[in-house]
Amino acid sequence: MKDFPTLNNWFRFLDESELYDITKGIDNWYYEHNECSFFTLLWKGDADKNSFVKEFIKLISRLRWKYEIEVEEWKKIDFSEEFINYINTWSCSLTEEQKQDYIDSIMSHWMRNKEWKFDLESTRGHIWEILYYLLRQQYLKDEHIHINPDVPKRYSKEPWLDFTEIRKDEGGFYLIIWEVKTTKNSIWAYPDKIINQLNENHKTTFLEHNSFYKDKLESWLIQNSDLEDFILNLPNFSSISSVNFKSDKKRFTWVVNYWKNTKHTKTVFWGFKSNTQATLADEIKCRNVKLIWIKDIDDIVKMIYKTIFFWFLKIKRWIK
Repeated sequence: MKDFPTLNNWFRFLDESELYDITKGIDNWYYEHNECSFFTLLWKGDADKNSFVKEFIKLISRLRWKYEIEVEEWKKIDFSEEFINYINTWSCSLTEEQKQDYIDSIMSHWMRNKEWKFDLESTRGHIWEILYYLLRQQYLKDEHIHINPDVPKRYSKEPWLDFTEIRKDEGGFYLIIWEVKTTKNSIWAYPDKIINQLNENHKTTFLEHNSFYKDKLESWLIQNSDLEDFILNLPNFSSISSVNFKSDKKRFTWVVNYWKNTKHTKTVFWGFKSNTQATLADEIKCRNVKLIWIKDIDDIVKMIYKTIFFWFLKIKRWIK
């Protein structure tokens, strides 16, 4: 992630003049809207789509190689660097067999279905989950402590929570429960869907995340006593215990990627607070909405796909 250029090369933040209520001004990228904390990025009209695709493909290669390499012989050759060299120079020293093996074993799992065909929906989801990690790295407001999973999931359709994260602000540690959605269609179907997922589903699916943080305690990876106490009380913050008290230590964040290059409407997410009253505390900081409004999402997805699976391999069996 650290090698990816700043997203400001392709995106811009809303100006104060674009806000519906200018008194809610932007503070460290955030502003208040419908009793929520909003963060909105818009694709720049003159942004270079090709350069974005190029950098994103290189990032995917680095991530997949680092966390999925299993073949001992491959450690002798950094196939990822060879692939990145191809993206930079359009030349590659790997043999055709090595290239095919690299694609089949490392790069294909997150964008193909069981029939070995291009799965646009899961590919789009995976790409924009990666984008979320970039957002939180480049525009992190508070101190990052831990995140689960450490890197974007291989398959975006996995049923459990997308992410949980422990951060720290002036009030101490707090828990974020994340849900990421990507659509090229209307945004209006998403608020109710995500509210239900965050309000209800996390009560059961959070158990795996709770175990992740507890394992860090048991492995002596955490020495901070305040953080240890916070992790021991995570079941309360996540609504999976009988205590189930509301606290500003628990916060929901929705990330919605959308391909309309304009600001959001005045009523978007107007029901976030009312529909989470039984789950969240009243403070605005407990309800966060991150909108990434990007034009031609599917064009970008297909450009990424074709560069990896067609131009690199130069064979047609990868084209659906």
